[in-house]
Amino acid sequence: MAVITIHPKNKEEVTLFEYLAKRLNTPYEISQEKLVDVKKKPSDFFGSISEKEGKKLHAYVNKSREEWQRDI
Repeated sequence: MAVITIHPKNKEEVTLFEYLAKRLNTPYEISQEKLVDVKKKPSDFFGSISEKEGKKLHAYVNKSREEWQRDI
C-alpha cells in the first residue's frame, strides 16, 4: 500500500491532512524536509529537451494521471 507524504505549510494544514488520512484510513507521514524555493517555471525549459523526449514525458504524465483517476 502506498504512503502519502505531506508537506504542510502550517499547523492548520497538519490538522486537516491528519483528519483526512484517518477518515480515509490511509497511512501517511509528515515530511520533515524543508521545501525548496523554486525559481524556474516550466516555460523556462522550452527547447532544452527534444520533441521526442517531450512526447515521452507527456505520455508518461498522462498515463500516470489516468492511473491516479482510476484509483480514486
